Amino acid sequence: MNTKITVLQTIRQGKIGGGESHVLSLLSRLDLDTMRPVVISFTEGEMVDILREKGITTYVVPTTKPFNPLVIGKVFNIIKKEGVQLIHAHGTRAASNTLRAAKKAGVPIIYTVHAWSFHPGLSKWMYKLRVLSEKYITQRVDQTICVSHENKELGERLIGLKNGKVIENGVDFLKFDHLIPPNGLRNKYNIPKEAFLVGYIVRMTKQKDPMTLLRAIDLIKRKELNIHFLLVGDGDLKPKMLDYISDRNLTEIIHFQNFSQDVPNVLANIDAYVLPSLWEGLPIGALEAMAMEKTVIVSNAEANLELVENEVNGLVITRGDDLGLAEAIERVYHDEALSQHLAERGRHHVMNKYGLDVMADKVEATYLDLV
Repeated sequence: MNTKITVLQTIRQGKIGGGESHVLSLLSRLDLDTMRPVVISFTEGEMVDILREKGITTYVVPTTKPFNPLVIGKVFNIIKKEGVQLIHAHGTRAASNTLRAAKKAGVPIIYTVHAWSFHPGLSKWMYKLRVLSEKYITQRVDQTICVSHENKELGERLIGLKNGKVIENGVDFLKFDHLIPPNGLRNKYNIPKEAFLVGYIVRMTKQKDPMTLLRAIDLIKRKELNIHFLLVGDGDLKPKMLDYISDRNLTEIIHFQNFSQDVPNVLANIDAYVLPSLWEGLPIGALEAMAMEKTVIVSNAEANLELVENEVNGLVITRGDDLGLAEAIERVYHDEALSQHLAERGRHHVMNKYGLDVMADKVEATYLDLV
């Protein structure tokens, strides 16, 4: 008799960003003796390919719209076909396109907020609409998981969140090992061996504020310092970034790489990691960089401050402050002792608090409480 619990994971897209990395990490640690994972992605992408290669049953139900009534029947049919006993929706779009099918099937549903969909970058009416959307979802799911205390407190304050709990993101320390040697990535992009290399590994969207980084790079270039930048990823702002880089003649020190599944080897080649984001859930990229003992420079987005303490285990700059970001990068470039100290303290902090096994155990316990 099969006693495994079939858990459906739903995620907004197949392209890999923070939420998708979280799903991949979680599934790598689930107890497969007691859990059988099934996945729905609402677009194709690298994550879908990875999951299928690992033998995990994965469906694509195409939509880029939240609350799409056209996908309810498709999701419901998958729930019934696979004998799903529990649903774990990651992100607002996935939750909005899973909730009604879950209720129709009578299956409990968990919603993980990787970052609230309402944020300061929205117009006033869109902000209000998304607040109402999040309130609608959280009042109807059985459990809301927030990846940071800031996100939970914000939910309680703005939408009256009552069923929230915090399970912070975790890092696989075997995969993100600080002893991994550089693999020749610099040679591939003709980056001088002695250059100080700054990494930016993100989905290049408004949330991650790449234009502030580019303006900071423009300021740094004027000083003719031996600093290069490796920008890894893709996103809707990439064309605008390429235009800016060309107009400002920054191509000699900025090197682009498309999305890489081998993030540890990318991190092994850099000296510092920057994340000037406007808002966050709890940044997985910064966690991974800190685990690999890289100096991190992040914005003062509230969730970032739960991870990075300024001058203690990294540097913190004001959101949108290109001059402040340029000065922080120059500071760790000139002061090798400071850079190494911050990197070592960062790794120690992450190792003590943000292990992947701890995260997975807490998620599994939540599953068992609901089934």
